[in-house]
Amino acid sequence: KFTRQVIGQQVNVTEDEISEYYNSNISEFTVPQEYHIMEIQMATAELLAPVIEELRGGADFGALAAQHTIRAGMKATKGDLGFVQKSRYPRLWEAGAKVPLNKISDIVINDEGTYSVIKVVDVKQPTILPIDQVVSQVQARILDLKRSSATVDWLKQRRDKSSIEIFVDVL
Repeated sequence: KFTRQVIGQQVNVTEDEISEYYNSNISEFTVPQEYHIMEIQMATAELLAPVIEELRGGADFGALAAQHTIRAGMKATKGDLGFVQKSRYPRLWEAGAKVPLNKISDIVINDEGTYSVIKVVDVKQPTILPIDQVVSQVQARILDLKRSSATVDWLKQRRDKSSIEIFVDVL
């Protein structure tokens, strides 16, 4: 609170600083690649193996997912997880990166430690968010950095102006 009210009053951010920060930290404003994944999750690999055989024989993925998946809420969506980011389901995302579009994966040990078969039905390539969509976010980050630096400087100035005397004979 002190930093914002006292020191923060002296801090401002220019358009050039916003542009420089954005360009220097573009990875912060990049939405990573996503895979639209359909999944059938089962408790064991042994239970999943015959389902994979049915899929490879041409069975409908959604119908089998509605019948067999144990992932909560996924029977109704026929196993459709939607677009998956790596942060949401890391193991499924990594498997999705290896499976050709509209093909059936081998058995995947998923993030819950159970077993899945997946099908990737679409891919979103990484996208960079335009600066006009993130300008307030960039400005807030720069303000935080400047306030932090200003606080350190303020404390250093106060420390340098202070003197501490230790009266050993009183101790």
